[in-house]
Amino acid sequence: MKTKSTHLMKGLLISLLLIIVGLIQFSLDDYKNQMYGWIDRILIIVGIMISCVLYSKEQNETVNFKKIFGYGFKTTALVIIIMIAYQILFVYVIDPNLKDKIVAISVEEMQKNNMPNDQIDVSIGYIKNFFIPGMIAGTIFGNLYLGVIGSLIGAAISKKNKIIDNTISTENKNEPLYSETNNV
Repeated sequence: MKTKSTHLMKGLLISLLLIIVGLIQFSLDDYKNQMYGWIDRILIIVGIMISCVLYSKEQNETVNFKKIFGYGFKTTALVIIIMIAYQILFVYVIDPNLKDKIVAISVEEMQKNNMPNDQIDVSIGYIKNFFIPGMIAGTIFGNLYLGVIGSLIGAAISKKNKIIDNTISTENKNEPLYSETNNV
């Protein structure tokens, strides 16, 4: 008997891969490198797409676009929940100095762009005050956007067989749907 995996398993796997990428970035202290953001985006989209295709195969390709998309969306929701929990844990336990590092990187970027010091001070205040809510909102909406893209593509490329409607009467299976006698 073949075991079917669930959106929970696939969401956990995608989240685990994202966490590994984040921990690599942390261990290298490479917060300025935008490559990690691109890796995360690709992992989410491709992971959700693969989840959708596997779901269709596990269901013997008897599911429609809507069900496959819904499956991808559930997987995305789980990834979002796990990543929010991980990021909160990361900021408060693993790297409590992350906010200060982000502020320093932001100040450096603002100074490169010749921003006046009073605007830099105001921006630093916003970053410090809204760091956690901004991180959570970014995780929700960023991953939701990417997950919807992955779900749409995954549902579109998944093979779907036509499902025969069992409510149609099958009394005269050999009778053609259109015959010459019905032609008026």
